[in-house]
Formats: sequence, C-alpha cells, structure tokens
Amino acid sequence: MHEIHGASVAGKICIINDDIMDTCSTIIKAAQALVAQGAAEVILSATHPVFGDKDETSAYEKLAAAGFEVVTTDSLKTETRPWLTVLPLARYMGHAILQNNIADGSISEMIEKGIGE
Repeated sequence: MHEIHGASVAGKICIINDDIMDTCSTIIKAAQALVAQGAAEVILSATHPVFGDKDETSAYEKLAAAGFEVVTTDSLKTETRPWLTVLPLARYMGHAILQNNIADGSISEMIEKGIGE
C-alpha cells in the first residue's frame, strides 16, 4: 500500500498528474492511497495517454474498475470512455509555432499569460 506524507488530504479534491499513463497501476495505487486518507475526490491526469496492456489487463479496464475521473490530452489516440476527458492540443501547438515565428514572440509569455480567444 502506498503511503501519503505531508499535509492532510481529508475532504480535499486531489489531482495526480503524470507525464505518461501507460499501465496505470502506480497512479491507481496512489489515488487509492489518497482515498484511504480521506480525499473527497481524486482526479488523474497525464499529458500522454499510452494506456497499454500488461498482465492481460488493459489500462482502460484498470481505470474503469478503479472509478476515478481521468483527464488527458490528445497527444496520442485514445478510446472514448465515460470517465475520460480528452483535451485538444492543436490550438496551443499552433499558437506556440506562431509565437516562435513572429518578432519578439515568446513561448514563456504564452505559458505565463495563456492564449487569447
């Protein structure tokens, strides 16, 4: 069982962010540890949704059984699932390319201020 160290999570909404979700075993165990410590809700997020298979159980099956909300980007193709929110990257990628090609463009400024409508 994973242990939580630091501030109390009791009654809090917790977000676990990872760069890549592959088999999802570790992130699910971490989320379960937060719930065991009293977290009101746990949301899992990742930049790249690999969602691989291991031990004959797919990451999709593991996540569905675990019951957590998952938020990721469309950096990789994913299957549609009711517990999965996929955020598109195209607008941000296009803006980053534009910022890199105009006079005095700054990716740091985009990160700090966001992009306009």
